[in-house]
Amino acid sequence: MKYLYIGILILALTLALSIVLVTWMDICISRTVRLLEKALDACDREDTALAYEKGREAEALWKKYDGLLGVVLDHAEADGITFGIAEMNSYAVTDTLSDFRRCCAEVCAQMHHVSQKEWPFYYNLL
Repeated sequence: MKYLYIGILILALTLALSIVLVTWMDICISRTVRLLEKALDACDREDTALAYEKGREAEALWKKYDGLLGVVLDHAEADGITFGIAEMNSYAVTDTLSDFRRCCAEVCAQMHHVSQKEWPFYYNLL
């Protein structure tokens, strides 16, 4: 009987850890997405300084969370977002606002997709 209780305890702890990690991942991604959306709004208003600043803040925030997100997410997804943010900010250096906005929108959409893909919705399980 004790093996049954140990098995149930391990299963419950694994489930709890999974829920905590998915919730934490969603919080990290949503913070970064908020900064990217502010950068997109600044691009629409043609406020290049604010757009580039928010892009750099998003990159710094993503790098801050990169270690654990690399464990939680698939490496290809995490690397795609990292490279997308780096490409986006390279356009800030060359002062190309339209390319910056395009990359920012792509990274933002990719982050939304990754965040939604990790939740246990019925369409993710099928």
